[in-house]
Amino acid sequence: DGEGRLAFLLLLFMFSMLSRVSDGHPHTSAIRAASNETVKRASDTAAEVAAYADVAKRIIELAVFGAAQNRSYKRLADFTDTIGSRVSGSPNLD
Repeated sequence: DGEGRLAFLLLLFMFSMLSRVSDGHPHTSAIRAASNETVKRASDTAAEVAAYADVAKRIIELAVFGAAQNRSYKRLADFTDTIGSRVSGSPNLD
């Protein structure tokens, strides 16, 4: 049946052309916009974090070389011995 086959090929060709003309998916532009917004927010966050580099460096130097040197474990032990465990969602957190 040559006419049926020709009609099928014509239909297939039209669907192929329409899919190339269209954006492919109705939500593609919304996804791209959301993705661009996420990238923008991520770069803003990275810039904000980078602004604290000097502060972080001073804290690390104080803990490693300064007055707080070798005191982290003792402070953690005091904290856990005094306050105890606080499971998330428990009344101990209040």
